[in-house]
Amino acid sequence: MASFSYLLVKLVLKAKGIKKIFSETPINYKKLRKDDFFVPTKSMVRGLNSHSFRISESTVTEIFTPNLRASKTKLIIYCPGGAFICGPTKIAWQNIAYLVKKTKNKAWLINYPKAPEYDIKTISKNIDEIYAKALKKFDPSNIILLGGSAGGNLIITLTQRLIKNKLPCPSKLIAVCPVIDASLTNPDIDSIEKKDLMLSKKGLLSANKMAAKKLDLTDPEISPLYGNFNNFPPTFLFAAENDILTPDILKIANKINHANARVTIIEGPSMPHVWPFIPVMKEAKEALKQIQNLLVSEPNNHKI
Repeated sequence: MASFSYLLVKLVLKAKGIKKIFSETPINYKKLRKDDFFVPTKSMVRGLNSHSFRISESTVTEIFTPNLRASKTKLIIYCPGGAFICGPTKIAWQNIAYLVKKTKNKAWLINYPKAPEYDIKTISKNIDEIYAKALKKFDPSNIILLGGSAGGNLIITLTQRLIKNKLPCPSKLIAVCPVIDASLTNPDIDSIEKKDLMLSKKGLLSANKMAAKKLDLTDPEISPLYGNFNNFPPTFLFAAENDILTPDILKIANKINHANARVTIIEGPSMPHVWPFIPVMKEAKEALKQIQNLLVSEPNNHKI
């Protein structure tokens, strides 16, 4: 049974009208961007050090604890969500700050370029360049990719490109309710849409098209479901019961498994899209603790 805090969150989500925005086409990306925070306030990263730098069209903000022991540091490369068209939000900053404090790892939060001003090819090129920069400073065994929603999509497609180009992969991927198939053609989506508190197929498809531009929506560049999963690193997929993206998350998990790669699904019964990142909720706190454990555990000793 869902917690009382979740019932309160449901009321807040309905009041904010996120589902209404995602029920329109073209999607009103400017309205969604009103919640964007490109630079964290002091309160968002209280007790931590942070500084930002540019790579191509992206701003990367490095966040770490004071007196960090560099020899034992892992790097979390975090791609926040936003349907390819907005973000990062205040919540994204708060969540990564929490994880940095708890794990004593270093994090790079990526404010990558967004659609419709930029297309998925440009966004992907930015992610590639940022990862290449990380490889100059960190051993790949100490790099972890974390992403939510569209950000989860970006870390999966990045890994597919790394394998294709025979480049070092990160130690693991943690994708929270990722966008797996931008075409949204899975027939199982329709039965979930009425229960989804945040996303609607109509608006999300509009956002995906803004990012894809002339690219086919089933191209692996934007739909990792149609890419290759051979030699994939350990992958952890958080999937919410009441999320239209879940049917495709289950499909990609099956494909990773058939490629003899390690994949783990962490399910959220009755939960909405990206529930681990929603504040206040009891279930979110529990899921965020699971992510924390994954960030500090060794690849062959994961406890969630």
